Amino acid sequence: MWLLLSRINYLNDLMRSLTRVKYTLVLTLALYLVAISFNILFNFIKDKDVIWIKFPGEEINVIILFFTTIVVSPLFETFLNQYLPYYLLNKIKYLRERSYLILLSSAIIFGLVHFYSLFYIVYAFLIGLILMYGYMVRIRIDNKTFYLITICHSLLNCGIFILKYFKN
Repeated sequence: MWLLLSRINYLNDLMRSLTRVKYTLVLTLALYLVAISFNILFNFIKDKDVIWIKFPGEEINVIILFFTTIVVSPLFETFLNQYLPYYLLNKIKYLRERSYLILLSSAIIFGLVHFYSLFYIVYAFLIGLILMYGYMVRIRIDNKTFYLITICHSLLNCGIFILKYFKN
């Protein structure tokens, strides 16, 4: 257990020491690694997924879809899923002393907000873990953390949008 905690502390210190650009690139790379891994896994189990909502198709203007996916959603979701849970839950002493519960709570909220399918909730939960970890590790030393997390989320959405849109 001690070894795990020392590795986590090392990672935290490393993430705090990175410049904003490097921090954004490292966090975005972690997001892409999860996205690519889940995309590969999804190809094997997509027939067993429980789908509740279909993604928008051709009926939505691509410019509006791009703007909402790349700009609006990341801003709104960073506020709703990282800033707000951190700000509110950090006021509770029990949770402040157990920051992993704030991390998990935020990731669960992020996953449940993306309720398109059962598989997508799990995928979004993992993405939410990375985004909230990135937020929590930097917020006390960098007043631009909100925007950095929004940019990472936007870059992930942009890559996914481009792949889906140009796949056809």
